Amino acid sequence: MKAFGFDETDILRGEMQAAQVDAWIIKSYPDRCAAEQDWEYASSRFSEAKAELIRRMKESEVDPEIIAQVEGLKAHFIPVETE
Repeated sequence: MKAFGFDETDILRGEMQAAQVDAWIIKSYPDRCAAEQDWEYASSRFSEAKAELIRRMKESEVDPEIIAQVEGLKAHFIPVETE
């Protein structure tokens, strides 16, 4: 299953990451999944991960232009990391 997430530096850059993970991990233990991917946050739902990324970007006072770019981000734009 595809998981979406981001790390500390992704918040400042307005980037998101995706990886193929076991469905049970992302559904039952999203924090564990995030830790395994070295992310701050992970979700199986793109919209949820995007909303959290935008919230944290605003909290960190990231440039509004970068936030606007993230608001237009689509799930298929994000390449899936392979191990």
